[in-house]
Amino acid sequence: MSNADEQFERNVPDIVVSADIESSKRRSQIKRMFAKKVTSLYISDTSIKVTVVHGDELERWATAELEPNLVVNGVVMDPDGLAAKLRDLFKDHSIRKENLIVGLSGIHGITRFIDLPSVPLNVLDEAIYHEAERELPVTMDTVYLSWQVIKETYQDMTIFIVAYSRNTIDPLMDALQKAEIKPIFLELAPLALTRNVDSPTSIVFDVRSNEMDIVVLIDNLPILSRSIPIPTDNSMEENESIILDELDRTISFYASMDSTENLRIFGFGDLDTQRYESLSSSLNRRIYSSPLPLFYPPEFSPNTHGVNLGLAMGEIRPLDGSYARRVRVNLLPEILKEKKLRPEVLAATGVLLAVGILVICFFQLQSASAKTESSREHLAIAEKALVALQAKQLAEQQEVNTLTTQAETLSSQLEKYRGSIAALEVNQNILNDDLKLVLATLPSGVSLSSIQEGGDFRIQGIAYTKEQILEYTHNLEQTSKFSEIILSIQDKDESADVKDTTFQMRLIKGSR
Repeated sequence: MSNADEQFERNVPDIVVSADIESSKRRSQIKRMFAKKVTSLYISDTSIKVTVVHGDELERWATAELEPNLVVNGVVMDPDGLAAKLRDLFKDHSIRKENLIVGLSGIHGITRFIDLPSVPLNVLDEAIYHEAERELPVTMDTVYLSWQVIKETYQDMTIFIVAYSRNTIDPLMDALQKAEIKPIFLELAPLALTRNVDSPTSIVFDVRSNEMDIVVLIDNLPILSRSIPIPTDNSMEENESIILDELDRTISFYASMDSTENLRIFGFGDLDTQRYESLSSSLNRRIYSSPLPLFYPPEFSPNTHGVNLGLAMGEIRPLDGSYARRVRVNLLPEILKEKKLRPEVLAATGVLLAVGILVICFFQLQSASAKTESSREHLAIAEKALVALQAKQLAEQQEVNTLTTQAETLSSQLEKYRGSIAALEVNQNILNDDLKLVLATLPSGVSLSSIQEGGDFRIQGIAYTKEQILEYTHNLEQTSKFSEIILSIQDKDESADVKDTTFQMRLIKGSR
């Protein structure tokens, strides 16, 4: 076995439909009759991919190639043409359109973790909106905003928010509507991808025809999520260089926070085994592919359908808690979501229904046995119950009125203290735009060994040449984010085996 073979591990077992598996399937046939069936759809610039998962079994899958310019960089340019392709694909493969989930390219989405003090549920939407407006580098009227509460205590709460371009979702929904497809859920592809792995702390990446997703999971939370366009006219060697650079940079980012000794990397996508081996050898790390808790035939490739399977896994909710804890945010515009009745509305409806039933019983008893003692007793019981229900309804209405008054008071207080709330949130996010800027301006040949933030950034790194370090310094100066950059370069020791140039840098925040 070669060195690359030793570093590379693809531990996805082939699924062989043996007699034992067939027997197991027969034993669980009744169970699967009641299992949920989920259809997942992912549309890239070059293809449409559909999978249908029924319980713990992949029931069918289908792919259709797309002509150029139907979808460009994840944006639907021709809704009518795409709708025709979708109609043909679903019809040709007899795929039903119920319970359907759609994946969205990560290129046009922004994710953040925000922290807020604990607020009443009826003002939570407004509080999140204003905090997102302050935090995100976009105007709110250009995006759809969705969120999920990650952690909540009596004092505060952590919320994961996703802002997604309206100019991307609107033409997609137009095409789906023309194809008579009504999705119940829209989800970011990189977030869906993390549901395919069984390690709560890991790096997950997926390489598709024109895009690469890469996610850093820490305790099942997507601390970093990036989507990088890949030029379609590049050679495979050029694309491999881009992929390797992004993986190397992400590993360095993780290393600045924790040891990478037990860090696992999971790979999915359209790369062949040779490319995975080459990446594994260059990184000097194994690249894993987590086996899914699904039955699927041997001719199916789970790696190339990672997004579709991740979308389905979020809906079927396996018993394994590590999958259930993944972040799952529905980006479907609110106007298109199925509305659910609030508990108080259901309670009021139940009271009215109970009252109606009692009234009917009352008249039936009065008509049938008005002159008997038995009918009078039943009537008295019905009247007593009706009075009790009416009293209960009145008390509930008074409670609703009281809660409404309290909510209005809290809303007024929220406006007064919003400035204080904002001040408490400074430096709460693990990742900020300045850190991303420090990473994004790295030129080729320069890597960072540590990043420390204590008001200013203190950076240590290595490069092949001093010119590359000076180029990095120039890139940082051009951002105008730092008032002063202090650089220290250690001269090479020509007698040493390692010829790299080490440097230290201090970035003082502020406008120049």
